[in-house]
Order: sequence, then structure tokens, then C-alpha cells
Amino acid sequence: MKYKAVIFDFDYTLGDCTEGIAASVNHGLKKMGYEAGELEDIRKTIGLSLKETFACLTGSRDQEEAQRFSIYFKEKSDQVMVEHTRLYPAVGPAFEELRRQGCRIGIVTTKYHYRIDQILDKFQIAGLVDVIVGAEDVKAEK
Repeated sequence: MKYKAVIFDFDYTLGDCTEGIAASVNHGLKKMGYEAGELEDIRKTIGLSLKETFACLTGSRDQEEAQRFSIYFKEKSDQVMVEHTRLYPAVGPAFEELRRQGCRIGIVTTKYHYRIDQILDKFQIAGLVDVIVGAEDVKAEK
């Protein structure tokens, strides 16, 4: 094998969490008195940090509001995200083939590290991933 490791993003690379993200975003927006976001507007923010998602959907750059939004988002996502995540069918076989060839696998994402652990466990591929770098693992988000 030419490569020793491959690093993946999660959203729209390995899986689709749109339904859980939309529910969590709208939960946060509504708790803060904002209108619910349209699915297509929310979809455009997937992969951004929660602070950037909040700014894109509300136009507000208030850091305290963004922090509250993040708390409300997490409150809902802890309930719905794993259940509403769909892993793309080719991921398991691709990871198995990469491992067979001696390649290490990493995931770097704006999702929480523990959430990726839960998703990988749900789809029974946790043992194929060597390292996860999530939102809480870095000082500066992507």
C-alpha cells in the first residue's frame, strides 16, 4: 500500500446526519426565540462549527448567543443524532479493505468525538478506526 493512513471527514463523506442536525438546529433556534430554519438553509451549514452555523442562520455574531445555541443543539442532538444517522453502504467495506492493506484510518470532524464513537458503535465499525479528532479535541475549529 502506498499510503500509511487515510483521514476522513464525517458529514457527507462517511454518512448523512441531516435529519438529526436539522432537528437539533431547530430545537436550538426555537429555544432562543428564532424561527425554525429551512432544511436547505440548514443543509448548507453542515460541517461548520455550531457557532458558524448559528451565525449563518441568524445573522448574529453574538458569542454568548452562539454558546447558548450550542448548548441547546447538543441537548437535542444527544437524543436524536445517532438514531438519525445513516452510514453510507460502502464505508464498512472500504474501511475493511484499507485495514487489510495495512492502512490506518482517522476521522476529523466538527462533530463531538463521543458522537462519532456512538455512531461507529451503532454500525459495528468502531474497531476499524484508529483515531478520531472531534470538536472538543481542538482549540480552533476547522
